[in-house]
Amino acid sequence: MMTGLAKEVADKESEKYGRCESCNENAAALIITDLRSGKAYRVCHNCIIELVNVSLTPEHFFNMLKAGHSKHEFWLHDDFYDWNIGEALQPKL
Repeated sequence: MMTGLAKEVADKESEKYGRCESCNENAAALIITDLRSGKAYRVCHNCIIELVNVSLTPEHFFNMLKAGHSKHEFWLHDDFYDWNIGEALQPKL
């Protein structure tokens, strides 16, 4: 839990891009666009590493689905994740 100055900084950052679609905790610091679908991923510095290494936790995977992403997008493709349980099938981390 953040307090004081750290919380104020995080609140200011989240005003720019919103919350991370993966963890829903940190401010999104990066926006990455899926080249196939054109869908934008709004992620924090921590979750971008999990996303590009196809190593999202099941919780983070399902958060991305709740944010409107689908298996038709490269980073969440069903070759990389089990859609029933959200487990990474080919994690690179």
